[in-house]
Amino acid sequence: MRGIRAAASIVCLGAWAGCTFEGPSAGGPGEDAPQADAPAPDAPAPDAPYAPACMTDPSYSNNGEHRYKVIPRDVDYDTAIDACGADGAHLAVIDSSEENDYLRARLGANDAWIGLDDLTVDGTFRWITGATGAFRRFPGGEPNDYNGEDCTLLQSGGSWNDAGCEYERRPVCECDPAYRPPPTPLCRTAATGFVLESGRRLFPRTTPRTWQEAEDDCRSIGAHLVVVADADENAEVDGRFSDPIWIGYTDAASEGQFTWVTSSPSTFHRWTSGTPTNDLADCAVLQSSGTWLDVPCGDSHAYACECDPAPP
Repeated sequence: MRGIRAAASIVCLGAWAGCTFEGPSAGGPGEDAPQADAPAPDAPAPDAPYAPACMTDPSYSNNGEHRYKVIPRDVDYDTAIDACGADGAHLAVIDSSEENDYLRARLGANDAWIGLDDLTVDGTFRWITGATGAFRRFPGGEPNDYNGEDCTLLQSGGSWNDAGCEYERRPVCECDPAYRPPPTPLCRTAATGFVLESGRRLFPRTTPRTWQEAEDDCRSIGAHLVVVADADENAEVDGRFSDPIWIGYTDAASEGQFTWVTSSPSTFHRWTSGTPTNDLADCAVLQSSGTWLDVPCGDSHAYACECDPAPP
């Protein structure tokens, strides 16, 4: 599940591609991790004006201050975010009927992704840029969260519909000169792992580690320990593992106040009866029964790293 976007916690020197990551080794940090690419070209001088590629890309069309493009390729929601970000753009954030009608006219007969989802808090749809506009075009009965639908499609008729983030549809990209896409985490380029129904990528780690060692390993590839948004995701992750695994939930910073490693405001939990115990058991595991248990953070367990399309 996506957390609240903040600066990445990985320590880098210069551009994102200049970060160093520990490569895979037998049972060591970086297990099955992707490798860093070659260094990126030199960054522009600090005083150079910011000019995203989408501002001059002729495939984008003008509508007021912003520019738009429908990418003619069906991809899942996270990949749609990546595709727009490659141009310096973001999935469309629709503020008005006029903007909605303009984009509808560009769609033709097929649906397309826009940048609205409830991956952070189930039932609360938010724009991926953090925009707070209240404009919506869901018809009656929608969004209905059918089978855990967390992402939003602009339909050819102009109405919106929540859909499974794993569905493959075209992205509608919006070029905003004030927007700066965050760097793409290294885990987004990995060929390993699997995709949850939420669209998030998950990387299983079978070598038992302490909670902090597990979180450090996930951060080394731009990921984080899995953050569970709702009952559907809890059941799906649980179904992938036969033994308890660490999840990114802890009250080590403040006894009795469990928080997610991404600072997500989600309040979903599935504690075993009688827990958490509010003692020295400060970290949470997802058990094979689907319930959670608080245990000492120094225990060793398998875990799963969750990869979002932007740094956690």
